[in-house]
Amino acid sequence: MIETDTAGTALQTLTFRSRIDPLLVAITFGPVVVVLGMLVRQGVQRGAMALGGLSILALSLGLLAWIFLDTGYRITGEALLVRSGPLRMTVPLPDLRTARRTRSILSAPALSLRRLELTYGSGKVVVISPLDETGFLLALKARAPQLELKPG
Repeated sequence: MIETDTAGTALQTLTFRSRIDPLLVAITFGPVVVVLGMLVRQGVQRGAMALGGLSILALSLGLLAWIFLDTGYRITGEALLVRSGPLRMTVPLPDLRTARRTRSILSAPALSLRRLELTYGSGKVVVISPLDETGFLLALKARAPQLELKPG
């Protein structure tokens, strides 16, 4: 099914990558890499004793890589689709209320501290960090005209 706007024009699904802060990458991956190096060294010195820790760390590193490689946002004719590694979230466009810039450090499907806080429904919030913030907001506002852009 092809989604259309009120004038009958076909709506294209728009995809936006997440902005990625190098500092956030260093803070996230740095400790894991250091511990991984220590476990490898310990494993070489003590044989297979560090294998369990190494396996857990490798799985953690894989999860982090999945999150960093697969965080993005899609705007369809009906919803904003948010994905970040295993996390998937759907926000219906008619439910969107406000958008404002934030630098919140709370956990979110955002790989940058330069973020947008979107409120929707009855007090729900999602915080994201599209790389093309202006293009994202223009596209979102075009498909959700009720969205109020607040200074932040």
